[in-house]
Amino acid sequence: SFLNSKPVLIRNPLAIRPWQHVLECLSGYLHLAEKLFESRDFVGPWNFGPSMSDVQPVQYIAEHLQKLWGPQAELKMGQPDSSAVHEAHTLKLDTTKARSYLGWSPRWSLNQALEATSDWFKAYKNQENMRTWTENQIGQYFSKENSL
Repeated sequence: SFLNSKPVLIRNPLAIRPWQHVLECLSGYLHLAEKLFESRDFVGPWNFGPSMSDVQPVQYIAEHLQKLWGPQAELKMGQPDSSAVHEAHTLKLDTTKARSYLGWSPRWSLNQALEATSDWFKAYKNQENMRTWTENQIGQYFSKENSL
């Protein structure tokens, strides 16, 4: 909605979700693929998610993105619709296995992930070359400064 200068309606502002940048889980999948190539010992379910310190409610995410996007970004906080399908209030991922056995952990904090996301969508809105932009952002993510 920010792209179209329309207000974003937040249904459940206090709901907790495991927010992460798409490159976080992709880096986990790539790391797991390398390990699977080496050994079948790594076959099984894995969770790749944010650090527990970065688990925040919807309202935090929306307000942080609103600040990053600028004054034209508008939020409307709503109340959960009692007639709607039930949604869990809190969703979290236990990444202990990935951290312990793969040595994987998120490279970006939640705020870095939100900034990268906002920057990407601003570039898209400004009709920049998104292939180049995306490749640069991937390079930044995997750069030595952000290494595990």
